[in-house]
Amino acid sequence: MQMTLVSSRKGHRKSRHGCICCKSRRVKCDEARPSCANCIRFGIPCHFPNAGGNDQTAANRGSQGIGLKLQPPPQLPGIRERGRGRPRRNWAALFHTVDSREVAIVSHVPHALQLQPQQDLSLNSTQAELLHQFILFTGPSLAGTDSRDDPIAHFWSHNAPRLGLATPSILYLSCSLSAYHLIHLGTGDERSHCRYRSLAQLYSARGLAELNKELPHINNQNCGALYVSAVLFCLNTFAAGPTSLSDLLICDSGGGTSGRWMSLATGVRLIRSTFAPSILFSGLTKPLDSGEPPEDSLPTCAVEGFRRIDWMSSLDKLCEFVTSNQTNTERTSTCLSALKGVRNIYEATYGNECGINTGSAIQKMVLIWLYFMNDEFVTLVRKADMKALLVLAYYAPLLNTISRAWFLDGWAKHLIEEYRRWLEWPMKVEESIRCVVT
Repeated sequence: MQMTLVSSRKGHRKSRHGCICCKSRRVKCDEARPSCANCIRFGIPCHFPNAGGNDQTAANRGSQGIGLKLQPPPQLPGIRERGRGRPRRNWAALFHTVDSREVAIVSHVPHALQLQPQQDLSLNSTQAELLHQFILFTGPSLAGTDSRDDPIAHFWSHNAPRLGLATPSILYLSCSLSAYHLIHLGTGDERSHCRYRSLAQLYSARGLAELNKELPHINNQNCGALYVSAVLFCLNTFAAGPTSLSDLLICDSGGGTSGRWMSLATGVRLIRSTFAPSILFSGLTKPLDSGEPPEDSLPTCAVEGFRRIDWMSSLDKLCEFVTSNQTNTERTSTCLSALKGVRNIYEATYGNECGINTGSAIQKMVLIWLYFMNDEFVTLVRKADMKALLVLAYYAPLLNTISRAWFLDGWAKHLIEEYRRWLEWPMKVEESIRCVVT
């Protein structure tokens, strides 16, 4: 008896008129209209090649042997073309149909964060490394505290990178500051330090270029982000350290280009005076609105536990020197105004003769002196005016009192050494003349 084996495999009918999505994924389509079962299952917009046309026309084309050339949906930049299999869970959010053609849009991203045409914000491995460093270590270090719950630490580690999604200058300047931080921490060998310094200079230049391009278009929507960018650039300038012997932080006494951050510091003041705090510090920048610090008579040395120094007699003598020989009253007035600011910060830091601070608590912020510095004093320093240089030299030690301000390392010593350099020649001349006379 001859037995016939019957295969249990179900017959397969090729899908020749399936939808575009199924054909691009190379899966069988049931050709159900208006949406096939696969597209309904995964929530994908379903469209057929003859949508909006005449079915009879399509049938006639098929009988004439003219095949339809199907174009798969276009891919988003940076997304690899997928092969056969399950579609992405967010496919429906990435594609939208216009005139029966698949046009890629990012509908789930707010308009302010959407990529503009020809704008590439894709990250390479180096940028990812530096942003990782910024989120975990560099950002929190700017708060001057070890607490991760501090609102300023939370801002720099969480909010600032999110602002950078719509503001390229923040991303570039964050990468730059992270590279400087890695150098400060001594990460890697000398070769790594050279690499990090090159990266820091590169991203700092890119960030400044983006910031200069964005500032003319500042408005209520982007003022907070541009404020953060300007602050980051100032921090990068500090972290870069002196660029030459004549780099005096606020300007270059040799006519160089250092001290560029002063113009941005002026810009920061302008932004703060132009936009109301409710606008400038809203949304992601809200943690920066700390308001006026509470009045506190305790000086910084008593709060943070470092040794108090006797500063009053020395600054009194400096005041006498500045006011002596008033051949130029305008210069004297400018130097006295700057010196008054230095005295206020010394009192807030070390207290008066009674060990208390009678001034405003905002003077505890040592960098506030640089923030409010007027252009006349900067001009005197640029001209290497002796009295202005002395005032700057007396301010320099205060930079070392800022706890955890790693980006200011080396500046105090440099400023004092720079003033000493101006005295080298007269000291040598005095000694040589004295030797000849005796």
